Amino acid sequence: MTHKKIWSGIGIKTKVIAIIVASVCLAIGITTYINFVFLSRSLTQNSGEKISLIADKTGDLIRGEIDNEIKLLSSIALSPRTREEIVRANKNYEDLSFLSQEEKNRRLDEEWTRQAASIEALKRNIEFSSVSQYLRDLQKTNSNEVEIFITDQHGFNVAMTGRTSDYWQADEEWWQKASEGEPYISSPAFDESSKYWAINLAVPVYESLDKGRIIGVVRGTVDITSLLNSVYEIEFGETGRGYFVSTYGNIYHRMEETLEIHPVPQNLINFLKTGETAWKKDLKDLDGIPSITAASEILHKGQTIGWILVLMQEKELQSTILSTMQGNILTAAILIGVLAVIGSLLSNSILRVFHILREEVDQLALGDYSKDFSFPLSASSDPDIHGLVKGFNRMKTAVESRERVIHASEKKYRHLVETMSEGLVMINDKGQISYSNPKLSEITGLSRQEMKGMSLYNFFAPEEKENIALQWVSRIDGLQTAYETFLVKKDGSTLPVLISPQRMTNEREEFAGSLAVITDISIRKEVEIAQRRKINELASLRKIDNAILAKTTLTAFNQIILNQIRDHLNASAASIHIFYPNTTRVKSSRAFIGEKNRSCAKNEISLERIQLHAHQKNFVSFESDIVENVIWKGIEAIKPDSLYISPVRNGDDLKGIIEIAFCYQKDQEDDWLSYLNALVTQTAVGIEKIELIEKLETRNKDLQQAYISAIKGWAKALELRDEETKGHSDRVVDMAVNMAREFGFTGEALENFRNGAFLHDIGKMGVPDGILLKPGKLTEEEWQIMKMHPDFAYELLREIPFLKNAYEIPYYHHERWNGTGYPHGLVGEKIPLAARIFAVVDVWDALTSNRPYRPAWSQEETVKYLIDNKGVLFDPIIVDHFLSRELGLDNREDQE
Repeated sequence: MTHKKIWSGIGIKTKVIAIIVASVCLAIGITTYINFVFLSRSLTQNSGEKISLIADKTGDLIRGEIDNEIKLLSSIALSPRTREEIVRANKNYEDLSFLSQEEKNRRLDEEWTRQAASIEALKRNIEFSSVSQYLRDLQKTNSNEVEIFITDQHGFNVAMTGRTSDYWQADEEWWQKASEGEPYISSPAFDESSKYWAINLAVPVYESLDKGRIIGVVRGTVDITSLLNSVYEIEFGETGRGYFVSTYGNIYHRMEETLEIHPVPQNLINFLKTGETAWKKDLKDLDGIPSITAASEILHKGQTIGWILVLMQEKELQSTILSTMQGNILTAAILIGVLAVIGSLLSNSILRVFHILREEVDQLALGDYSKDFSFPLSASSDPDIHGLVKGFNRMKTAVESRERVIHASEKKYRHLVETMSEGLVMINDKGQISYSNPKLSEITGLSRQEMKGMSLYNFFAPEEKENIALQWVSRIDGLQTAYETFLVKKDGSTLPVLISPQRMTNEREEFAGSLAVITDISIRKEVEIAQRRKINELASLRKIDNAILAKTTLTAFNQIILNQIRDHLNASAASIHIFYPNTTRVKSSRAFIGEKNRSCAKNEISLERIQLHAHQKNFVSFESDIVENVIWKGIEAIKPDSLYISPVRNGDDLKGIIEIAFCYQKDQEDDWLSYLNALVTQTAVGIEKIELIEKLETRNKDLQQAYISAIKGWAKALELRDEETKGHSDRVVDMAVNMAREFGFTGEALENFRNGAFLHDIGKMGVPDGILLKPGKLTEEEWQIMKMHPDFAYELLREIPFLKNAYEIPYYHHERWNGTGYPHGLVGEKIPLAARIFAVVDVWDALTSNRPYRPAWSQEETVKYLIDNKGVLFDPIIVDHFLSRELGLDNREDQE
């Protein structure tokens, strides 16, 4: 059969369809080639712009986190309490010399680093200061905040959210940069041990709002792990991945669960540094495969923090183009089929079929599934029509099934929202509530109709408006950080809540409002308040512990106890009465009413009521007959509503009694009663310790008096042996001790000076009488024996515990300024100060007194001798002071 016959045997419908199909195939062939070229260019352009947008969006998140942290640190630096704390810390160094500061720096930092016990009090003072608590409160508002701390102008910690490894920070780069007046921002650093990324930031603290002198530095550390994880989780197509490039020359990306680190290839370094375009093609990735590359530089005030990099292999675009072309071919095939159908329109029967189908599709679009689809055509014998009817019936079934699924899904999610245990609110782009769930109505007491259309600023407490406005602006800018605030209930009360917002956008990615979950955190806040109260109570008991450990007087201790009662029990008035041991006789009393501390006069204390309550083992409370039970009459004036009286016992030993009054009904809660019992116990321990110290001090005074009597006895014994020196010890001791006081001797040092002065010649007890009492001049051999009496004194005194530190005068008072003295020939200030003072006084008394070998010198001769030998035999400063003090001489005139 020839082609002509075959063609002539085909029906018109088939011919029309064949011609249409052939024309379409030719057109598709031509356009496919044109589309391939166009798609290659447009898809590359489109992909480059999209991955560039992804990189910029991710970079904006990190830049936003840095800006937020800088704002937070700047607000801390501007806080008056921050400047007050730093100024107070800086004053600790005002009176120190540079070398003293250096020594203090080195010692405190070393003790802090090795966690010495001696530095623990300083750490606790810093860690639990009000400014440190203020920093911790700020830290709670941002889950990404790792730590915040403040240093003074010397680099020492002033406040901190947690303990730092070093006390002195001035050798750190961030401190040095910030102290020069510019904010410091580090490049993100990865911690292998904790597996998180962090940025360190620091800002200077100025002495006033007008800046001026820098007085300290505030530093914070922000966890940006989640932000960088979002970089590594970037997926664009099959090969598009996110990378982070640090300023240290490394590129980071994650393969499955492993963080891989590589040096940045040179071609990528050139691209990042030039920054000519937002994206570029034909750049090779880490495996050397040509890729489309987009980068977003993270900058803050000209400082580069790093780059967000997105790479997608170009071969993926080629695969996409081929897939698109395959889709075009499939589309063309469908088009050919449609055109074939159009060809069939040449037949009236085909036209009728399509007319009927159109009408029934309209019914289907209206949601009418009640009739069998295309019933009028179901009896047709045309297999094409019959197949078409079946196809449309399958489509009806599929559409109806999908509509049921969508309806069920919508019902399910609506049920979840309506029954969720937390409030949910949807706010439109104008800041008005457009939807709220039933739980939010339950939380606020407002009906859903009342909340609809309400401004979000009226939904929260008035004092929170500034914070809400800031959060709303942040949401518009793309930030979605959870925060705590207070909403207003229908009855006007406020409720602490946690807001977890989600930014909403329209199909053009424009801001369309916010969806927020609102969680009632009132119970958590109550727990926090209870914990803070318990911490304050422990701190209060710690103050009492410190008072017990310190040498505190009974009156001061009583006042400390009363301060804790006033501050931590919120008492209106209280009194404390301490007894003499083993009696109920009052030894010391103190009281307060409101903020005023009072002493208790004896006629104001009821001894009968002390006797009445002293036998109690624990506290007793009164809400009636209060006046009849008050111990200190001053409390009657405030007319209290409740009264608590507790004996102070150390075991069975009664130490005193405490009464506490409240001008309101005080609930007998376990928490404050437990604290009261602990406070009473600590009070008993403190009184016991003070009593023991008083006993020890009395015994020490008796023992010290016995020592002094023994020393004076030795001095008298020496005078009885040497009649010519009688009265010498008493005279020189009085003059020398007065001089020592003026040269700064106090306490134990002054007592050692006095004892050494009394015993300055005790070594002469080891010198034979034949030499000691010889009326004439001593021979050289005798003089050598006489010069040994300082050594005899040293050997004697060092064996006596309470005199072993009094040896300086007996041992060194014959040393001379120019080194000609004995026993060691010491020169200048190497001679102990005590010996230099005593040498002048001793020589004065010796020269003005009669001796077996010479008569006493006149005052004029002795003054001349001292002036001639100052700076030779004697310390010139001490000689001038002595002559000015004893004789009123002007030493400068004497020198002239």
